[in-house]
Amino acid sequence: MKFAICNEVFEGWAIDDSIKFVAETGYDAIEIAPFTLAQYVTEVSVTERHRIRDAAAGNGIGISAVHWV
Repeated sequence: MKFAICNEVFEGWAIDDSIKFVAETGYDAIEIAPFTLAQYVTEVSVTERHRIRDAAAGNGIGISAVHWV
């Protein structure tokens, strides 16, 4: 079994800080709530999506889901 937590829990945190904390505390993945990054999911650029994906991978965790799309 793998465990993930939604970045919405870390209200006010930068996504990179959330990813690092999630990895450090032993979770396997993070769920991304796009509304924590922009008003609309379409406002999160391809470049930013790739950067978030790479940050998660670089910290040894996956992205389990995209919340509320």
